[in-house]
Amino acid sequence: MIEIKNGAIFIADVHYQKDAREEFYTFLSSIKDKKIKTDQLILMGDIFDLLVGGIDYTIKVNKKLIDLIDKISKDIEIVYIEGNHDFNLTKIFTNIKIIPFNKQPMVVKFFDKDIIFSHGDNFQGLRYKIYTTLIRSKTLLFILNIIDKILKNKISKNILKKQINKNLCKKSKDIQNISKQKFKIYDITFKEFDLIFEGHYHEDREFIYKDRVYKFLPSFACDKVATQIFFKEEIVFNQIKG
Repeated sequence: MIEIKNGAIFIADVHYQKDAREEFYTFLSSIKDKKIKTDQLILMGDIFDLLVGGIDYTIKVNKKLIDLIDKISKDIEIVYIEGNHDFNLTKIFTNIKIIPFNKQPMVVKFFDKDIIFSHGDNFQGLRYKIYTTLIRSKTLLFILNIIDKILKNKISKNILKKQINKNLCKKSKDIQNISKQKFKIYDITFKEFDLIFEGHYHEDREFIYKDRVYKFLPSFACDKVATQIFFKEEIVFNQIKG
């Protein structure tokens, strides 16, 4: 079981693109240079607009940030929860604990508390589960990579272009109902836990069900903040500006 360290920093939904959303590179540089201090970094998925192990162009275009994350991982512990925009990362980040979609949600320890965390795109029905399984298939990715190269990376470039033009910060009117429905599944599946951590929805929101906190982490792309967690008789959150 993964143990969350006191002062761990959680970052979700950065949607990094080179020359477009560079603030995260500056933020990570501050961690590397010890201007922001932590012993553990938890990347909660969708850190990149598109990073797929096996699709060569997505690795090439993101190399600057990949290299920085790799440098930091040699100094502090990094846990990377794969999202729906960044997956098959094991061979890209060899010094990082990678949590793929099929291992989410996961229970982790924080002192005597049990925290459930996932990127947040779980419990979305059978069709989505089949899609996420297929898109992560090594055979399919191998074929897609060949096609992408033949087309001079047109597939990857088109996805990235759409992401740049997408309104990442649009708020959901249904977020509370989503949390209620998902909490019921968590409650049945895990029974004993103290806190749920999710990203994915780009919402800085918090709900309480049965005396347990369901926390949606802010999107770094939208809010330019990371969340630091401390234990001082109880769990305390601190936001760090990017």
